[in-house]
Amino acid sequence: MFFALEVEAAAFFKQISNLGAEHYHAPCFRAPTSFSFPPIAGKDDWEKSRWDWTSCVLGPGNGFEKHLGDYLSNLGYVPDWVILAGFSGGLGEGAQCGTQFEIREVLQFCVGPNSVIDSVRTQWAGTTPLGCSPFASSLHVPSVLSGPDDKRRARLESSCDLVDMESLYFTKSMEKFGFRHSILRVVSDGPTESLPRQAINWINEFGALRGGSLAWDLLRNPLLIGDLWRMAQGSFRAGPNLGKLVLQALEVLSDS
Repeated sequence: MFFALEVEAAAFFKQISNLGAEHYHAPCFRAPTSFSFPPIAGKDDWEKSRWDWTSCVLGPGNGFEKHLGDYLSNLGYVPDWVILAGFSGGLGEGAQCGTQFEIREVLQFCVGPNSVIDSVRTQWAGTTPLGCSPFASSLHVPSVLSGPDDKRRARLESSCDLVDMESLYFTKSMEKFGFRHSILRVVSDGPTESLPRQAINWINEFGALRGGSLAWDLLRNPLLIGDLWRMAQGSFRAGPNLGKLVLQALEVLSDS
C-alpha cells in the first residue's frame, strides 16, 4: 500500500489504532514497514483472521515516481494487490471535501500550444474494481491546481472528477509489473476551494512537512495563514474518511 504524504498515512493508521491499541504498531514512514491487518473490525476477532500487508510513503509528484520505481525494482516478490490511497482535489460538483472515490481511469495533463489537455487514457490492467466506493476519473497534473479557475478549466477540458499528481505514475508502474491494483481517493479541497501555489514546497520528497520552508513563506507573506488554515481543515475533514475507505478496501480484499 502506498501513500504520497505522511498525513495521509497517519489518517489510516489512526483508524487502525482505534480498533485496538494493544495491536497497533506505529508506522515508520520513510522505509517500507510490514504490518498485520485484521480484516474483521471487531476487537475480539483480531486473532481469528489476519491479512499481511506492507505500507510505504513515497512522496508527492515526481518524487513519488522515482521512489516507486526504486521500491518495485527491489521488491523481491509479487504482491496479491497494490493500493494507492490518499487525498485529491475535486473538479466536479460531486467531488466536495470529504467525498471518497475509487479511480477507474487516469488521464494525463499536457499543456500544448493552445493549452489543450492531451487525454492519454490509462485503463486498469487485469484487475477487478473493489467496488467499495463510487467510481471516478482522475486527471494527473505536474503541479498544483491552486484555484477554482484552474480547476474549472481542467474540468471542462478533461471531464475528470478529481485531480492529483501521482495516479498516472502508479498506474503505469502497475501495468509494467503486471500487479493488480486500485486507487482510492478522498477529496481534501473541492472545486471551489483554493490551495496556495507554494503548498508543494512545504512537503519534502518523502512526503513530510518542510517546516522551515513553511515558516519562511509565512514570514514573507502572513496572509498565507488563512490558506494554511483552510488546508488543515480540509485534511482534518478528509482524513477519517480516507482511513475508513482503506480499511473497507482491505476487508473486501480479505474476503476475495
